[in-house]
Amino acid sequence: MPQFQPTIRAFGRFFMPVAFFVFGLAVAGFGGTHSGVRAQAPADVRRPETGQATRPLPTEVLVILARSEPGAMAPQLQEIEALRKPPFNAFKSMEVLRKVELAPQPGKDATLDLPNGRKLKIAILERQPGGKYKVRLAINKPDAQDYLPGMVVVASPGEPFFIAGQKHAGGTLVIGVQVGARGMRR
Repeated sequence: MPQFQPTIRAFGRFFMPVAFFVFGLAVAGFGGTHSGVRAQAPADVRRPETGQATRPLPTEVLVILARSEPGAMAPQLQEIEALRKPPFNAFKSMEVLRKVELAPQPGKDATLDLPNGRKLKIAILERQPGGKYKVRLAINKPDAQDYLPGMVVVASPGEPFFIAGQKHAGGTLVIGVQVGARGMRR
């Protein structure tokens, strides 16, 4: 196979996952909530003068295998509004491969091994004045070029956001991240 890949293949391999990610942020950020209740993080999570995080923040990560073929939808995913909107509603089945509670130390990466051999890195950078968190994410494979070298997201506490696009086991990995509260919100 030649080393040079056609532009479309290169586009799909790198830019489509980023497009899914950015669109997922828009859906998660503007989707609202059913109950109208937002989780509040303790006030002492940040230094008031700098906004810098001062202690670990509970962070929940869901690793989901999504497929376009019809099949079962995991019960805990059925009511998450962001997964019922484009682009995620194109998937006809979803199963939770893993649910992990992390507590990233301020400014330091917490890592999670993904089923495709890559590593997800999450760092809470700061809590902003409005109560949202600046979160840095990266997905990479040891000794290989980064898949998603680094992206900063501004996330509301208790509101999940999703990253999608990595192929795995005949489907696509969808990674849900929620900071500041336990249990993925609906």
